[in-house]
Amino acid sequence: MTIDVTTLLRQSEGLRSISDIQDYLATPEHRPSYHTVRRMIVERGLPATKVGRGIWFTTKSLVNNWIIATHTAEMKAIARLRLNKLEERDNPG
Repeated sequence: MTIDVTTLLRQSEGLRSISDIQDYLATPEHRPSYHTVRRMIVERGLPATKVGRGIWFTTKSLVNNWIIATHTAEMKAIARLRLNKLEERDNPG
């Protein structure tokens, strides 16, 4: 499937810059910095792509899905750690 970037950039759901992504992720108490969002993209897998001359692009639905997937993975990791601690307690040595 070929994706027409121009069409995606025109969609209302499109986030067309790091600043747009910052605004979308912002809460009333906090707006993530440029460097934080960049680190989320590069190191934590926030789905965004550079589409020429420093323009970063993603969509709200991709960001939402990334947030849900990240949260789910973190909850599974916490549950796994708790289970391991219980098993160690119940089966020492």
